Amino acid sequence: MKPKFRLEDGDWTKYALACGYVQREEDNGLYRELYMEHEHFHVRFGEIGQRYRIWETFEGDQLTKARKRFQELKLKEEN
Repeated sequence: MKPKFRLEDGDWTKYALACGYVQREEDNGLYRELYMEHEHFHVRFGEIGQRYRIWETFEGDQLTKARKRFQELKLKEEN
């Protein structure tokens, strides 16, 4: 069986994140990223070319919470 790396919405699966893939989006001079390291999910947000402004860590069984936080960090103002 071939492992699945992407969900229908385009997000990386937990398996892909565990394999080292990083979900990163950039826009308006900002970035946000979600990745897994040392059995924890990390969500970071900041200006491109700079260190992060926000770095939050979630336990390995809290991918849903990590994804929610990732989506909350907006790269541009909504109208």
